[in-house]
Amino acid sequence: MRLIVAMTDAAGAVYCISLVAALAEFDLERHLILSQRAEVTILKETGRTAREVGALASVLYSRDNQVAAIASGSFCPTLRSSHRAA
Repeated sequence: MRLIVAMTDAAGAVYCISLVAALAEFDLERHLILSQRAEVTILKETGRTAREVGALASVLYSRDNQVAAIASGSFCPTLRSSHRAA
């Protein structure tokens, strides 16, 4: 199964990070996208960089990638892929 986790600038970065890490325990494919403000919040609340948090995901998308797989209506949550998006 594939799940998309998106984080905006809301407080609670530690919960988002914990969620992505916990999903790995269930061998779920984790697609992650972080807003610019989320990256700031993560750093302030946890001391971790966006790159460190992104390493917990199966696929990390650039917030500027308007043609990312998750932006398409054809993104199927039951298929598995093993790439890291730009």
